[in-house]
Amino acid sequence: METSLSKVNLIYFSATGNTKKIVKAIGRNLEWKRTVEHNLADEESDLFQHKIERDSLSIIGVPVYRGRVPLLVAEKLQKLQSDGSLAVPVVVYGNRHFDDALLELNDMVTGCGFKVMAAAAFIGEHSYSSEENPIAHQRPDKEDMEQCRSFAREIKIKIQESTSYKMLHRSRLPGNYPFKEHPAIPLLSPETLVDDCILCGICGEVCPADAITVSAEVLTKKEECIWCCACVKRCPTQARVFKNEWIDNFVEMLTTHCQARKEPACFF
Repeated sequence: METSLSKVNLIYFSATGNTKKIVKAIGRNLEWKRTVEHNLADEESDLFQHKIERDSLSIIGVPVYRGRVPLLVAEKLQKLQSDGSLAVPVVVYGNRHFDDALLELNDMVTGCGFKVMAAAAFIGEHSYSSEENPIAHQRPDKEDMEQCRSFAREIKIKIQESTSYKMLHRSRLPGNYPFKEHPAIPLLSPETLVDDCILCGICGEVCPADAITVSAEVLTKKEECIWCCACVKRCPTQARVFKNEWIDNFVEMLTTHCQARKEPACFF
């Protein structure tokens, strides 16, 4: 690719892996010689230590929680610094709606000094999806991966055909400002079925909020839990469960009203 851009940064927060899949698929189809991956959950990442190079392109992907960028993710994003480099914000939602999240991510990214050239909303299997109550089951799927390829191709063409990149104006993005309020939610977290738990520690390792401690037992700080269900999805013995009346009612709403397939939306 003949371009002055030196590399692509793949920046993501991906508790259950879906956002990572989307961001990496976009990056892979850009076919850049140099691609660097950054996990926003990694506090030791050098991503936060210096400004992102001006001659780079950053694909920045985050999940959608209740129509917004999760508060924990927003805190991490605000640490990023760019000196006018290009960015493509991407949100991944669980087949309900992305509401204000893409517009919010766009504003965060521009606030960090990036210039937004494109943006997108993709779908991933909902964090609360299960075999019993599937919600966007096994997405992103083959069709979503094809959409990633097409989106990357359009970005690539836009870069190749221009030396002065036309930026994406926020007025082209869905969403409202002021953004919808983060809803009040009860103090809850997944629980551990003691008889099934083998104290392997995986739940603590994958928790992006550092809310889980594993020693002689599994302890969860409910006030730190972001309800991402990474621990539930990754537990090898299905000992982590998120079952209570509030969650059960929410899952029922999703399975009743959010089964029709949503498709990715891309903006230039």
